Amino acid sequence: MSLNFPPGLAISPSQVPWEELKGSDDAVEEVRVEQDISNFGIAGRIWEAAYLMRMYLRQSLPSVGLDVEFDPPCSLLDRKSPKVVVELGSGTGYVGLEVARCLSDRDTVILTDLKEVCPNLERNVSASSVKQAKVLVRPLGWGCFDDGEKLKVEDLRGSGLSHIVCSDLVYFPPLLPPLLRTLLQLTGSSFASEPVAGRNVEIIISYKIRCLEFEAPFWSAFGAYFNFEPVYSRRKRKKDSSEEWIRFGATSSGWDVGRDGEEKYFIFIARRKPESLEWPIPERDEELMNGRGDSTFETLLLLDMDI
Repeated sequence: MSLNFPPGLAISPSQVPWEELKGSDDAVEEVRVEQDISNFGIAGRIWEAAYLMRMYLRQSLPSVGLDVEFDPPCSLLDRKSPKVVVELGSGTGYVGLEVARCLSDRDTVILTDLKEVCPNLERNVSASSVKQAKVLVRPLGWGCFDDGEKLKVEDLRGSGLSHIVCSDLVYFPPLLPPLLRTLLQLTGSSFASEPVAGRNVEIIISYKIRCLEFEAPFWSAFGAYFNFEPVYSRRKRKKDSSEEWIRFGATSSGWDVGRDGEEKYFIFIARRKPESLEWPIPERDEELMNGRGDSTFETLLLLDMDI
């Protein structure tokens, strides 16, 4: 059975949830991809947290003029150095192509997914009008060390990664240990463009809570190896007024995707803890997920982000 076609799958294509993102007045046009659920199942749909990621990516583009600012701002839009970005679990390619549209011709975006999903990515990349950055499609199965090494040897060629992008990947318990393994591999010193403390690969994660019972263990294990923090937002200041910073994705921020009255969405910025680069990675999944722990995510939930 394919993981992209679980029993009882009954999903339909998603739509952009905010009027601010639907307009055609933006100089940066929306990326359009085909959602092909019948052929690719879960991987053929744009999932809700992708739209949150799109808003975060566009916040610093002068041509867009969105009335919102973020803390921290999106480092992908820092033009000081070339970017090499890998997206994990790209699916339709919507997020990765949005990243590419916001970059320049000296940057590279590598869309990755299972081998059987790559034809969907290739099709959407070919059909897109994205010309800003170089876009590649590569197979990369989570937990597959050989796929990661092949990516490093054939596509990075010593240039190193600057960013990893993940959108709506934390949802299915059997996939969480291999996802963490791939994140650990790609943030190792041999993948970093600047492998020194404080300047390692940055991970940008958009996330929707679906079942805390299944998902919280991932964040506990993830936090053992990575420092991570949520993104905050506020409406841009006007002459005599300002708004408080609120977690981006919270209902109270005005940018929750679900509009269901619950604060279920996050964008996290993460970097590898320098000391963890020296730790051996457990071979057994149970030990990887339970051997070390961290309470960052639990604390954020308990505080309800009202800080």
